[in-house]
Amino acid sequence: MTRKRLGWLIFFHLFDQDGGEKFDVLGDGQIRPHRLLPHRWDCSFKFLEVFEAWHRDGECYPLCIVDMRMPDENGLIDELRGYAVAQRVREVDPGIHIVIATAKPDIDGEDLCRKVGGSTHFFQTPFSLEQEEKFVLKVHELVDEWNERN
Repeated sequence: MTRKRLGWLIFFHLFDQDGGEKFDVLGDGQIRPHRLLPHRWDCSFKFLEVFEAWHRDGECYPLCIVDMRMPDENGLIDELRGYAVAQRVREVDPGIHIVIATAKPDIDGEDLCRKVGGSTHFFQTPFSLEQEEKFVLKVHELVDEWNERN
């Protein structure tokens, strides 16, 4: 299994446990008021096409998790494609929260968030247990904030 695929499996494990009915990866027994149902695309261009169509149809989503290393339409990995995807997502929906996660060690997360703008957050992977907890809490905090606002 490739490192890339393993990374996405971790996100699916974190947010789609128990069919999304309950979220208890932190072991606190708290039932979440909403389900986090992740969607995944193997092609960044296809994702943007679908995301833009959803937005045109009035569908809005609270959060987009982007990896800096994303495949193109030929499956080739581009080290910085996630930055371009995050910028386009921000253009299409200025109110969406964007979380950028990457194992790429030479990324300045603060600078990246500033460039993408809006509510953009950065996490370095792979996660330690403490970082995983912070990531999960941040994602739920962002979704809760979006739900309250919309």
